[in-house]
Amino acid sequence: MFIALLSFSVSGLASDDSREEVRRRVEAMASGFAVDAGSRRLLAVNALRAFYQDRGFKLAWFADNRLTPEALELLQTIDNTGTEGLHPRDYHQQALSQMMQALTLSAPAAAKADLDLLLSDAFLMLGSHLLAGKVDPRTLQAQWQADRHGLEMAPLLAQAVETGSVAALLNTFRPSQAEYQQLRQERQRMLELLDRRDWPLIDTGPLIRPGESDSRLPLIRARLVALGDLAARQTESPAASRPPTYETDLLAAVSRFQARHGLQADGLIGSATIAALNTPLQDRLAQIEVNMERWRWLPERLGDPHIRVNAADQRLDLVSNGQILLSSPARLTTACQNRPVFSDHIHYLVLNPEWSVGPDNPNFALLSALRKRGQLTQLPVELHKGWGMSLSKRDVTAEDWASEPATGSRLVQPPGRENALGEVKFMSAMGSGPLLHGAPSAGVLSTMTETTFGCIQVEAAAELVDGLLKHQQGWTRQKTHAGEDEPPQSETHYMEQPVPLHVQYLTSWADSDGTIHFRSDSLNRDTAVATALKAEP
Repeated sequence: MFIALLSFSVSGLASDDSREEVRRRVEAMASGFAVDAGSRRLLAVNALRAFYQDRGFKLAWFADNRLTPEALELLQTIDNTGTEGLHPRDYHQQALSQMMQALTLSAPAAAKADLDLLLSDAFLMLGSHLLAGKVDPRTLQAQWQADRHGLEMAPLLAQAVETGSVAALLNTFRPSQAEYQQLRQERQRMLELLDRRDWPLIDTGPLIRPGESDSRLPLIRARLVALGDLAARQTESPAASRPPTYETDLLAAVSRFQARHGLQADGLIGSATIAALNTPLQDRLAQIEVNMERWRWLPERLGDPHIRVNAADQRLDLVSNGQILLSSPARLTTACQNRPVFSDHIHYLVLNPEWSVGPDNPNFALLSALRKRGQLTQLPVELHKGWGMSLSKRDVTAEDWASEPATGSRLVQPPGRENALGEVKFMSAMGSGPLLHGAPSAGVLSTMTETTFGCIQVEAAAELVDGLLKHQQGWTRQKTHAGEDEPPQSETHYMEQPVPLHVQYLTSWADSDGTIHFRSDSLNRDTAVATALKAEP
């Protein structure tokens, strides 16, 4: 039916009348009116205005009074948006389908304008969601404006209709990284597993150790085969009538499953492993879609090299040429847990940094409490007032600073093994606070895990310094390792090129060999994103 629609002439429609219909709608948008097309609200208001004004309000999806092939191409692309974890209904799927089927030679000019506007709106919204995500990472709310975050969608729509490359262009909008494509493939595999409808719960029961027999093992084996952790057997064992035994091949599969779900990979089948095996496929599908959306929040080019932090997995990777050069445990501190997703750049780093605490910093109260408990005897802290030539310092380790210092005063911990920022801090151009930093190797602060010293605490901070600076002139690895008898001195190193830093919160991801991992949603972030993805305009 659609193919026939593309071929017949709609000469009964007055081209100028349809153009005037578009003009009136666009002018109404400019005046702040909410405008519909075919009973559907037009969403990409600013981009629609720019697009149609630039073309003098001429229709975009009709040529010589015929509906163009690109119109059907767009509708088919919308039908397939589920593969991206998006919902076709958000892009007027049903209305477009009905309007295209109802289009006749005698259709009024308004119907032609409706269809043209709605096709354009669908392209603009779908394109913007593929390029930057449907959910605003700052508010975790669904976004229905195509021109947000600096996107200029109108020129892209013009390019698509002028070159006839609607589907091809939209396909280039989605993230090109292999990790996104692998999540996309895993989503499809989860859908296929859902269609099987054979996902019975495995009883929790007692712990199963290697070599033991247990009636749950056949179901566990089948579950691991379905999830891809275990190859299916070609034939059943002749001893299948005997009680099943926890064998070597199953042990390796269980350990692999545990590792990719963030469990201790000890091969022991306990309650945590059973719970992960019992997780509903629908939940895993939603988890994958949430993390596909988070990939759309990232810039298309991550930088080379770049640093990637996954707050959900508490791990930092230094990546260059698509290869992980360094992987280290990294913890998002309380200072940054309210924004576990952001991108920035490291412009310089400071070896052996000071740690400064002002009266409005929560660590000011922490230091005061430590002093009262007598825990600062090995933690020198100075009270600094003023700057430059007017700077005055006073050792206040043995004194009470219960009353706030004067404006501009601050407590300063000099460099050393007990310093809260460890041996290095990594700074952005603004320098508002350390993006990354090390950890104290001695003293009372080294035992504290819930303090707010910087943003992200990196276990292998010294190795990260070497990875970033090893090619810079004059750098030697020894610079990060001061001698025991040497008083530490602060030393600043500037990046020859700022290094991009991307902090993500991925509860599902693909590693370098395509293995899909899952983690618990420790910061309760998945639900808000999943809800926003389901939101309708």
